Amino acid sequence: YLVLVEKGRVSKDFYRRQSYVERFISEELFAEALDLIEDTEQGSMRDSLPNWVVPKKAEVYIRMKRNREGVQLLKEYVTGREYIPNSNEILRVLDLAEKDGLELKEYLYEFLIAKGWNSTAHYFGLTETYLMLGKTEAAIEALNELALRSEYAYNELFEIAKLLFKYKQFKQSNNFLEKTMRMNPGFVEGRLLKAELIIEQGSIQNGCELALEILRDKNVREIKEEAFQIIERCGGSVLPLVDRWLLDGKSEALYIAKVRLLKALNRDEEAIATLKKCLGEFSFASSAVHQLMAKLTGGNESVAYLYDALYLRGDSKETLLDLVVTLMELKRDEELAMLISRSDIDPSEYLSWYDKENAKKQYLSKVRYLITGKEGEITWSEQEEMLFDMLSETATFYERREDYRAAEFIIESLLSLRKDDMLIEKVVALSMKAEEKEKESKFIIKEDIANGETF
Repeated sequence: YLVLVEKGRVSKDFYRRQSYVERFISEELFAEALDLIEDTEQGSMRDSLPNWVVPKKAEVYIRMKRNREGVQLLKEYVTGREYIPNSNEILRVLDLAEKDGLELKEYLYEFLIAKGWNSTAHYFGLTETYLMLGKTEAAIEALNELALRSEYAYNELFEIAKLLFKYKQFKQSNNFLEKTMRMNPGFVEGRLLKAELIIEQGSIQNGCELALEILRDKNVREIKEEAFQIIERCGGSVLPLVDRWLLDGKSEALYIAKVRLLKALNRDEEAIATLKKCLGEFSFASSAVHQLMAKLTGGNESVAYLYDALYLRGDSKETLLDLVVTLMELKRDEELAMLISRSDIDPSEYLSWYDKENAKKQYLSKVRYLITGKEGEITWSEQEEMLFDMLSETATFYERREDYRAAEFIIESLLSLRKDDMLIEKVVALSMKAEEKEKESKFIIKEDIANGETF
């Protein structure tokens, strides 16, 4: 791979070089990326270089924790220019610099707006930059200037209200939210933000009541989840209010709200009793009730509730994984093997969230079943064959470095099942195979060679 990159230096193919630099950055090989960029710069005037060179060099500096060098490089690049064709890429890199890049972001947004690139996105970006710098009045002026140029749609007004709320400008946020709700009175997301604003202004009971109203209405799961979180943050002072709502009209959502509030207050026994009452009153309770009960009870008792939740919502990977992990922790291996054998649990499906603890446990449970699921004595050759099968099943996903790490975890997890020299030798051999596979499937080069292309 590096030999081919070296050949690419000779022709100075800028498109290829950009691909390699991006690949190096994605693999955190920052020194190699910087070396290739500096080689690209040699013998060329800065203005004659492709637009990607300076932003990528600044990005490498910033990712190497050299924020000031990266920001200074961008500052020298944009200052005095009449036209900045790669402004979006520069703004993206400045986001990586966080507070070190704020002043240059302010300059760049102001420059773009002054030059006529006065899109709503640029005004919003300038407003947020002002707020992060503590320039509240300038932020409001920017929003008013945008309003004079074009009428706001209700969703744009709502985005402004959320932005102001994020930076604790509650009065201004409320002003924009009221305009939003006048244009769209039934806007549920607006009502949720209104509840949060009321709570922040000190009226906890009124804010909670608005969240309870949203739960009473028929809304999608995501909206209800936000309402639950608002009620949880209200604390124990709103428990009597929730109880009054339950007396006025019982519903599954109201029961869940009370249970989650009790759990947040560490009153688990009351939470379990309340949820059991809910199950008694609603014989066809949803999977959410059963899954919440499983989290509250734990241990062997939780397994029955997880099975109920899986029965009610069989396509839920979250529920299936919770059940797999619980069975593994309880060492109910036969049950675990049966569940896995009848379910579509492929490690490749979980690569995107590999870092989560449950995902690691799921990999381990898969290995445990593959190794111990067969009847009779398993020889080392059979173990090796099963591991190779696992690797080959997920081989099509080996396009990113993190995918290889996931595959390595499958191999290394064997050591938690049985520790001896023979097994360690097998793991080393398989790791070498994985490294070979990684070298074979490197980014764009494999396609280039297959297509007969050269540098």
